[in-house]
Amino acid sequence: MNNTYKCALVGLCIMIMLALFTGCGRQLKTSPTVEPINILKDLNEVNIKNANLTGSSIYEDGRSIYYVNSDKDIVRYDSTVCTKTLIADLNSVFTGFLHLQDSSIYFLSTDNNAQDKIQAPSAYVVENDGSGMKKLFDNALSLNIIDDYLYYIDSTTNQLYKYDLSSGNSEKVLDNNVDDVDVAGDKIYYVEAADPANNIDLSIMEFDTSSKEKKTILSSDGIDPSKLKDAKVYGLQYYDGSLYFIVNSFIRKFNLDSEIVETIGMNPSASNSRINGLLISYKGIYFYTSEMDDSMTVKSSCVYDATAKVVMIYKTDDATILSINLTQKYILIDTFDKTFKKNAYKIINYAGQEVHLDL
Repeated sequence: MNNTYKCALVGLCIMIMLALFTGCGRQLKTSPTVEPINILKDLNEVNIKNANLTGSSIYEDGRSIYYVNSDKDIVRYDSTVCTKTLIADLNSVFTGFLHLQDSSIYFLSTDNNAQDKIQAPSAYVVENDGSGMKKLFDNALSLNIIDDYLYYIDSTTNQLYKYDLSSGNSEKVLDNNVDDVDVAGDKIYYVEAADPANNIDLSIMEFDTSSKEKKTILSSDGIDPSKLKDAKVYGLQYYDGSLYFIVNSFIRKFNLDSEIVETIGMNPSASNSRINGLLISYKGIYFYTSEMDDSMTVKSSCVYDATAKVVMIYKTDDATILSINLTQKYILIDTFDKTFKKNAYKIINYAGQEVHLDL
């Protein structure tokens, strides 16, 4: 299945699994040479839903930064006093899709009882002080929190489910083969493949949760009236009355009222590069790419601002960008360092200037 979430999972996997989690909060050592900076006083909670569609492993709540370290554990960083606290001791193969709501952290992580077998993640919750760790459900390819529900794609069926945070029950929402998905009020937008094995005959669909009616929103790539045959459609997001998605290295916008499709950006890199993810918020339109060499090894990764015109604001030759997260003043970048073979986080402002934190 051509799925951004699945790519994030595969890209983060390590061959050796470690011990099971304990879930206790404890203090970690941090560098005494780092100057305390009050970066978080300027951050606020911005569009939680869209901030995690790319599977982000770093998040903030206006007071602290939560992130996944190289052991795939969840750590809280308090920048004003430069302290780190271990929130979830997981030691898993993959941890991501962090969501914060009230005092709870929801996330995906793999179990460590599969030995050397790579498996789909399970959903967990832990309190922001490290207490109350518990598993919610298994086999999730994605995680999106809307009000009191967790929406996820089941890895065994590619069907969409929602988990009621109050009752603890899961309910199937769609029987269809669902790829990328976003939820806006009582409407669910998703990419459906008529032939998921070959990823052809793709359509962008709308499902009304009130009336239970389903309809096709778009079945062409915005250039010609043919079906989206053999196209790579991903990164679907709803924002402010429009759907945004990536198809064939173009970022397209579909206005739900006018039903007009327009191209708002394209991959400016070489032909052997790919747009890996897209994120929309009131701050603008941002996407990130990877450029490969002839052996399809990542040479460099970039972040682009496509709000007014496509402008590169960040580039790294040492790491692969896995996801980005937008705050009021900063872009949080989750990368995989190619030299040290571990996650590394970069924080830049919207001008592309890097802010250094001891994460």
